[in-house]
Amino acid sequence: MRLLAVKKCTNSCEFVLIQLDGSMEPWCLCQNSFVIDVRVFVTLKPSLLDSAGRTLEGSLKSLGFEEVDGVRIGKLIELKMDKFDEARVRAMCEKLLANSVIEDYEYEVFN
Repeated sequence: MRLLAVKKCTNSCEFVLIQLDGSMEPWCLCQNSFVIDVRVFVTLKPSLLDSAGRTLEGSLKSLGFEEVDGVRIGKLIELKMDKFDEARVRAMCEKLLANSVIEDYEYEVFN
């Protein structure tokens, strides 16, 4: 085990990045546990017009970025969790993080 870095955890204490078997793992000192990062990407459903994306596309083109052919705007939500449970993350997305009528979501798990 090798100490790689010290950072802040979600509780404002410090966690350390340690190296175990060639991989980096974040270890939270206050909770004495690993920290799991989950990134949730929320976007409008493809069938819906993204007016903000269209406006941004027009602005990019007016600034000389003619190679841009379509812009969709979404949101990125980063979660720090002490354990990963796919059903719980899906429940968070479906109940609060995404409006299932007009938005889709995907997530990635790190660490």
